[in-house]
Amino acid sequence: MIILHGALVQNSFYLWGETPQESAAPKPTPKGRKQKTKRPDLREFPYDPGAAAVLHKLLEAGLEFAPFAEELASLLVWLPSVGSAPLASSPLIAGPPESTQKASLQPWAVSSMLLQPGDAVELLCRCVDQELLAPGLIIGKDLTYWAAAMRLASGMVVRQQFLPALDQTSDGYRACWEPVFAGGDYERVLKLAAAMPRQCRAASFDSASPPDVSSVSALSGFIGYTLDYLVRTGAGAAAERGPSAQPRSSRGAKLVHESIHDQWIEALSANESVMKDERAEMDRLAQQIAEWRRPISISTATPFRLCFRLEEPDGDAASTPAAANGAAWKLRYLLQDVSDPSLLLPAVIGWESPNSKSSLLKRRDFNAPEYLLSALGQAAMLSPQIENSLRAPAPNGCDFDSIGAHHFLNEQAWLLEQAGFTIFLPAWWTRKGSKLRLGARAVVKSPKL
Repeated sequence: MIILHGALVQNSFYLWGETPQESAAPKPTPKGRKQKTKRPDLREFPYDPGAAAVLHKLLEAGLEFAPFAEELASLLVWLPSVGSAPLASSPLIAGPPESTQKASLQPWAVSSMLLQPGDAVELLCRCVDQELLAPGLIIGKDLTYWAAAMRLASGMVVRQQFLPALDQTSDGYRACWEPVFAGGDYERVLKLAAAMPRQCRAASFDSASPPDVSSVSALSGFIGYTLDYLVRTGAGAAAERGPSAQPRSSRGAKLVHESIHDQWIEALSANESVMKDERAEMDRLAQQIAEWRRPISISTATPFRLCFRLEEPDGDAASTPAAANGAAWKLRYLLQDVSDPSLLLPAVIGWESPNSKSSLLKRRDFNAPEYLLSALGQAAMLSPQIENSLRAPAPNGCDFDSIGAHHFLNEQAWLLEQAGFTIFLPAWWTRKGSKLRLGARAVVKSPKL
């Protein structure tokens, strides 16, 4: 019996196993695969079945992995330990320790498999809504969690919530696809991050201290890892099917690009994503891409986000001048704190932020006027009323009459929500409109004896 575990470390997905100690034994390295040398100063995980045994079980389950240069590696897993023994993840592996000592995090060396992105995605697809991959091969809680995160990444691909990017690494610049967390997707990430098991962040290569990464950062990194593979393979397949596509064998061993931009576009759909060119050229390209992505970056990488609240007329609104002109509904512009969604600030505070005494805006180094201009400009493309409000020097909202409010509820609110904005609507409203509901309540009485 083996319990499978997985972890994303340094943008690579590693698979390792856990088995009862009487079953753990040194396993031979599979033929043709390299094994990294274990460090002698680290203790070996007593429940380690060996990467070869894990690979053998996966092959029995019908999973075949493509060859990789260094597929077997020694990974450090920081686990709660009592004395000199780690705590097992399940009673099926080992019972609780008899010692009354306080548990502490300690590093343990385990044999792991470094999976290619395609193999990792295939494995996680097999783990969706499953507890066993095969008899004796149990899916760990961390793999179950990564399978749920993969589904979220797949949904973002379908909704096209991603942008091309150029990421600087130790090997140079790497062309990649990055997710855009906005609106409902950002809320889904926060909700899923709150449910992350601790063992998802337990693996590293540093024996000095345990991994110091938040659940949101770990989940965002995994979504980026999965999304990049899904978009890259889709873009590569589309390029192969294009009218100008030709067999790679006829293109020659090395492609000659007319410009560095062509090289970047080619790298976005190629397996080899690292771009090797003159450093000055790469720096200029990275700056151009960052400037091109600036409107989206302003909207997503901020401590506050723009939201809209539709306020219906109150009982005294009929006597106001706005009501006489048929405009008694108000759409308020608000700034919502990303870390504390219950905190809402009027947009007027954001317009005055350069001279404002608000400690919230100053402490977070938030350029509220720039963000409001960018966000309202995007929203104006979906709502003519919002567009008209931008003629004012510091818009704080816009007015609707009853017909305009009905049109906003039916036609514009969901478009703004899909664009990443938070919308607060009257409690009686649903996306299908207000409707009467018929209810029934039954009362049962025992017969008198």
